[in-house]
Amino acid sequence: MTRQPRILVVDDERVVRESTGELMELAGLQTSIAADAASALAMHRNGAFDVILSDLRMPQMSGLDLLQAIKRTDSDCSFVMMTGHGDVPVAVEAMRLGADDFIEKPCSADVLVERIKRIAERALLRREIRDLQSQLDGSAGFEHDWPGSSAHAHQVRAMLHTVCANDDPVLVAGPKGSGRSHIARTIHQHSVGHASHFLMIDAATIASADQHETLFGGATYASREGLLRANKRATICIRNAETLAPQVQDMLVAALRDRQILPAGGETPVAIDCRLIMVTQRASALVSALREAFGSWVFELLPLSRRAEDIASVFAGMVSRAAARAGTEAPVLSLDLISAILAEADHLDMRQMMDRAHNFALGTEPQAGDTQTSLKELLHEFERGVILARLAAHRGNQSKTAQALRIPRRTLGERIAKLGIDPSELA
Repeated sequence: MTRQPRILVVDDERVVRESTGELMELAGLQTSIAADAASALAMHRNGAFDVILSDLRMPQMSGLDLLQAIKRTDSDCSFVMMTGHGDVPVAVEAMRLGADDFIEKPCSADVLVERIKRIAERALLRREIRDLQSQLDGSAGFEHDWPGSSAHAHQVRAMLHTVCANDDPVLVAGPKGSGRSHIARTIHQHSVGHASHFLMIDAATIASADQHETLFGGATYASREGLLRANKRATICIRNAETLAPQVQDMLVAALRDRQILPAGGETPVAIDCRLIMVTQRASALVSALREAFGSWVFELLPLSRRAEDIASVFAGMVSRAAARAGTEAPVLSLDLISAILAEADHLDMRQMMDRAHNFALGTEPQAGDTQTSLKELLHEFERGVILARLAAHRGNQSKTAQALRIPRRTLGERIAKLGIDPSELA
């Protein structure tokens, strides 16, 4: 969720609507006001607002009428009804018709702001889920292969566009579970000229004594040809490249630069016709060596915990692909499920998310409503997920996070302590 929620306050009493609008603005919420339901409908064309806070009793068109009109054209818009003391039965009817909450007047400013903020966050998430769901069918290009709205996601997609237009060697660096192998396969699938086949080699499984001949081959007729020579016109991905012996790493750097190799025991270099993609840990001497040698394309991937704002998009894409593989229609993503996924952002990696997406696509992922979780627990988890997402976006900087959330720095610190969040893990 990269933008601020938009609030519309509707009340026929000028003092009430203006004071409520000012209260919302002071709380950091982008707010507009309307004097009646007809004006509110006109202002809300094309889904202009995420939350509508409306009085129940207004002349000509009541809040209940406004609610029904809004829901007919924008089911994702959250609606909160403000009621008087004797209007509780009508407010219950409003909830049945789709209102998200009702607030009995008079209500303290702190309570009102807190409830509207919480509903606004969920409204933004609901719209994001809708947008993601609409992109699942027929989506193409790198938005589908590497979804997300973060600056990191945009950077990765820009590199994919460039890298896939040539056959240059590539290094994919990042911690385990950050999507390194997925990037390698995406490069293969979209690259021009190397559609023969994709070969994944795990360097960690090759004994040190066999690494040279396994990759580069031998000079004699009886020796093995070597994987880099034998797989012509292929994409060869070497996982755990940092586990290779230093001299073999040096030879790989030379092979990437010169597009030729020296077989074991040989004196004459042999040309290779394959694309090399090496996958390694972020903290690796191989990364520095490649940069110093010739500036190869280097993808430096962040863990999911550092790009929590992309999690909903990533999960939606995984569900779509899992459903396609199973030959089934992708199920609709629920708000509760995405909220639960976001709440796990601090310890979730791509492999774990892929398992969740696979289970969800096949109908074996437990839904949030399947467990007897209290409302307080759900709100606790949701708030924790939102704060984690903002902290991750600002790399653990609490001052910037408080600014983004439009709350005092002290309040954020109190919520972080209460929710058991360690910002240093996101730095």
